[in-house]
This record gives sequence, C-alpha cells and structure tokens, in this order.
Amino acid sequence: MIARMAGLYPPLKPLPVPRPPEPEPRPAAANVAAVESERLRYRDFTEGDIPLLARWMADPQMMKNMRTPAALDDTAARVFVAWQMSRAAAGRPHFRIIERREDGIVVGHCGLKRLDDWPREQSSLEADAELEVGYMLDPKWWGHGYATEAALSALADGFNNFGRDRIFARANPENAASVAVMKRCGMALDREDLEDGRRFVRYQITRPQWESRLTSR
Repeated sequence: MIARMAGLYPPLKPLPVPRPPEPEPRPAAANVAAVESERLRYRDFTEGDIPLLARWMADPQMMKNMRTPAALDDTAARVFVAWQMSRAAAGRPHFRIIERREDGIVVGHCGLKRLDDWPREQSSLEADAELEVGYMLDPKWWGHGYATEAALSALADGFNNFGRDRIFARANPENAASVAVMKRCGMALDREDLEDGRRFVRYQITRPQWESRLTSR
C-alpha cells in the first residue's frame, strides 16, 4: 500500500466546477415580457412535451419546410427539449410551447435562438450572435393567425428583454404561408441563404422599424 507522507506532496486541489453560461442581459423583472398574448399563452418546454414534439418532428407535412428532415425516432425531440430547457434555465433566448388561452390546447412552438448558442450540427451556416425567430404549428391549427401572433410575441421579447437592434427569420421561399407571417410581422427581405443545397429567404426587422410599427398601430 502506498501512503501519502506529510510534507512530500502538496495537498490535492478540487477540480474546478464549470461555470454555467452567462445569462443574456435582461432588465428588471417587472419589464420581462408577458407570457400571454391576445389568444395564446407561451410556456417553457418540459420533458412531458417530448412525445408531442416527436410526433410533430416525424410528420413529413410539418417538417417539409424545415432545415432538418423528419426524424425517425424521438431522439431529436429529446435533444431539442433538453436544449430549450437549459436555455430557459440560463435566461437565454429559447423556444416555448404555444397554448390556446381559452382551452389550453397546444398548437405549436415559437421563440428565439442565437445562432452561436445552437448546436453546430443544426446549421451549416457560420455561427454568430444574431437572433432568429422561428415557429412551428400543428397543421390542424394553420390558417388561424396563430403563427403571426406568436412570432410578434417573440419579436417583442427579443427587442424588449434581450435588447437586440435587429431580429431575422428564414423560410423556404416556396413556403408562402411562412413568408406571409414574416411580412405581417413587419419584416423585410434581406437576402437569400443557401444551406445544404436548399434555398432559404431571410427577412429581418430592425429596432426602429419595430418601434415604428408599434406607434402606427
């Protein structure tokens, strides 16, 4: 048996504990955006949402316009939910579940992401700190204006609570409904992106444009 003799070796130091990511700067709690809009309520993801998200991600109709193909199992859903829960806990931009206020029915999810916070395998584009708004709705709830209402709430969160000067969104140019949502939110065409051989149109809105939109309503 080897014994540690006093004075011959320095005492062992504990391993450093990794620091959690720094939260995005937020103003006072009283100014944090409400989690409700006119018809919708937005809540953070929980593990209980994995089965529903897995069903959505396996639905070719829902995934045909997304930048990732339909999933074959629930692994992608588990990764996505875990990532959103960690972002929410760290106070960073994240996606939320969308519920109808009148009956609590889940209709989709919507929110914000920073490209440099997102797992690199999710995008072949150069990662940076830009803020993107995204949304996914169950097809049975298409055509009710929920995507526009949820996207507007996410934009308000980005400008009011994360202090951004511009926010962008991307869509398959053939997805006319999604492009219409971006336009109804006051976003303007910025450029086209090519990702994994597929074209995506990029729309954006700046803080002055957002504020002008609010004052003109």
